[in-house]
Amino acid sequence: MGVFIGNPVVVVVNIYILLNTYRWDWFMCLITGISILLIFLWTGAYTSFTDGFTFYGAAKQVYGSLSFWAYLLLTVVLCLLPRFSAKAFQKIYYPRD
Repeated sequence: MGVFIGNPVVVVVNIYILLNTYRWDWFMCLITGISILLIFLWTGAYTSFTDGFTFYGAAKQVYGSLSFWAYLLLTVVLCLLPRFSAKAFQKIYYPRD
């Protein structure tokens, strides 16, 4: 359960920060991409050893299932869609100088 919700939360938060960044440059996109990649690498590394206790082997099971990737995509879209829609509506119809 922790891997199923922890990874999408980190992805959503990082993309949300990227959407609210005033200036998109290569460095900001790189840092955001690395941050998203690190959660997957850390989860994979942490669950590979027995020190992970109850999480031992969780990444192999979760990352290998299609449902995780479908939930990840669905979570990111559903969480960011309202904010993106509101920002797009505001920028198109009520722009601020």
